Amino acid sequence: MENQSSARLEDESLGEDHAHAALKAAVLAVLSGEQLGSSMRNGHSKHNLPQTVSFSQIGALHAAARNGFVCDFVGGVGKTLHFAARKVQPSQAVAVTKKRAREEDVETIVNASLVALKQRISIENVNRVHSILVRLHRDLRGSQGEPVVQNVGVQMRKLSPSDESARVVVFARLHSGIAIPVARLRSVLGEAWTDGVLSIESSVMGVGDGELALTPEAKASRDLGNLPLLMVFSLVPSPEA
Repeated sequence: MENQSSARLEDESLGEDHAHAALKAAVLAVLSGEQLGSSMRNGHSKHNLPQTVSFSQIGALHAAARNGFVCDFVGGVGKTLHFAARKVQPSQAVAVTKKRAREEDVETIVNASLVALKQRISIENVNRVHSILVRLHRDLRGSQGEPVVQNVGVQMRKLSPSDESARVVVFARLHSGIAIPVARLRSVLGEAWTDGVLSIESSVMGVGDGELALTPEAKASRDLGNLPLLMVFSLVPSPEA
């Protein structure tokens, strides 16, 4: 019996090694061969990422992690952006330090951020953005149920000179040190998952502190060497009737 148990543990260990090696290869492929560091410890496959990654790159890693892992996460620790996958679901915290945002509070925050936008696009498009912002504030949580979003901004602008017209650009500051489940992030963003980036740089895609001021919490975190995450994505307004 003891020999059988030892053999089973060895097989599981080898399986984890194979899964980690396959995910490491996928990371290298997604990053075009750029090697930034990977590790495997206690069934936790962890991979360093560039300072800025696109949603499409995160999505490719999420798909690759399905081969041998049951859940995967993205997040920033210190001055590094990471992608990680686990063989088992992390245990949920018994209690969350911050209460879940109340529906009325979320509506107040979201409506305030959409005041200027309502003058420039149709109500149909406003409702599209509204739904995404509500989910960001209400539903985006870390692996332990922690709130992820610090603050959010919305603008109508061109992201590049080649854009034919302005689009709705949403930018959100996220807490560092939180493992964000990729499946949950993708679900929360919905249609916006197709076009965006996640970054620990101070400015990305023309969005920085000037467009989205650091909260006191974010400033304190940055001063301690923990870079907050900046997420930027856009929506092309649908044609008005």
